[in-house]
Amino acid sequence: MGVSRYFAVGTRPPRNSSSLAILLSKSIHRIVMERNEDGTWGGPDSLDQFICTNHVVMTLMAAGLQPTSELLKPALEYLADLNTKRLTTFFWRSGPLLNVAQYENIVNHDIEYLFSKKERAGGNPDYPALFFLLKLLRFKEGGGRV
Repeated sequence: MGVSRYFAVGTRPPRNSSSLAILLSKSIHRIVMERNEDGTWGGPDSLDQFICTNHVVMTLMAAGLQPTSELLKPALEYLADLNTKRLTTFFWRSGPLLNVAQYENIVNHDIEYLFSKKERAGGNPDYPALFFLLKLLRFKEGGGRV
């Protein structure tokens, strides 16, 4: 006769969600609900805002949210526009900005900054910034070329 066709009229909630899927969805929902009005995360302190926004963006991207999503755009712009003179650990922003095409120049700037530091560049004294530089170069698309 003919080909059978199926059409979707809407979504259907899953019949059986795993406990892990439920935990992940609740966690992501909580993170999203804690977003500040300006699209960042964290408290009023600028360092807290930077650290929280940085980690939340990486978390949401790891969960599958695209960097082009309306939810992440303000946070990514905040990270891109950081006052690098005032915040000495600004280079950590390159974690979530890495391999996002529109931020390639910023990541390259941060890599060059870290490369110019032969010892420590702010941050945790037990985690030398050069280790972060090596990670950026290792996972940068295009073989780590700056």
